Amino acid sequence: MKSTELALKAYKQARKRVDVGYDNYIAACESNGKQTVLLYSDVEPFASINETLFWAMSLYDMASKKQAIEEDIKKFMSGLKFVVNTMKHSESAFDTYAFSHPGVKMSATVTDTPNGPVFEEVNLEPTILFAGFDGKTIPNKNKGQLDNYNKLIKGKSIPQIMATLDLHIQEMIDI
Repeated sequence: MKSTELALKAYKQARKRVDVGYDNYIAACESNGKQTVLLYSDVEPFASINETLFWAMSLYDMASKKQAIEEDIKKFMSGLKFVVNTMKHSESAFDTYAFSHPGVKMSATVTDTPNGPVFEEVNLEPTILFAGFDGKTIPNKNKGQLDNYNKLIKGKSIPQIMATLDLHIQEMIDI
């Protein structure tokens, strides 16, 4: 087995764990009532995201040695590298938890009326989001990673970022 094959299999296995953890979190929220968002203390979401990103970075490194990588993929991976570096080097659990915290997706039907907008059918759904690091001191060598994180990843849901990562992995690796 080639190292790329091993890394790809490990990536796919870790990704499944991310999806299962996310689905379990959403199911727990929904079982506590409609539009409920729970705080959680389970370490699995962090472990599976970290493992997924480790294998994704390994695949990215392997691919970048063999071929030119598109600039948008480089920036996206740089933003994810910021996550990996923070999880690896931070002494504060808060920094790690901030990467994947409970959030809410909100949707509504809005009708424009002469008296202003009228909101109908407002719906809140639990999700897990990548958060920001406002006010944190970041080493200068990681400023580019932080910029890419803020532009491409911050505020987006775990499933959204993982789906984008999957597409970029497919583009880099012949699957």
